[in-house]
Amino acid sequence: MTSIRKNTNILLKDDVIGERGELGEKLLLGVISNVKECDIVPSNIFLINRAVFLSTTNENAIYSLKELHNIGVKIFSCGTCLDFFNLRDKLQVGEVGNAKDILEALLSQDSITL
Repeated sequence: MTSIRKNTNILLKDDVIGERGELGEKLLLGVISNVKECDIVPSNIFLINRAVFLSTTNENAIYSLKELHNIGVKIFSCGTCLDFFNLRDKLQVGEVGNAKDILEALLSQDSITL
């Protein structure tokens, strides 16, 4: 299937959706793994706060994020957040972003926050 990239951002603020625990992790992994199956995919995914664990230590999320990256979705992990959690050297997919990158994208395009 060929996906159409749309000028849309997804902002992930946590490594779970809803409550912390097994269900919250499964829900978030389900969202990430299914984005590529959609007819329209976002331009960018921004990972802030605990969401940076998705691009550094969560193997299931890393796999899905790499698939998205391979079809042209840009993945940005917050540099301040990576430093806070001592994860900068563990980044597995995408690139380090900063507040300016995130703000410019969020202000210039439609955005979805999870």
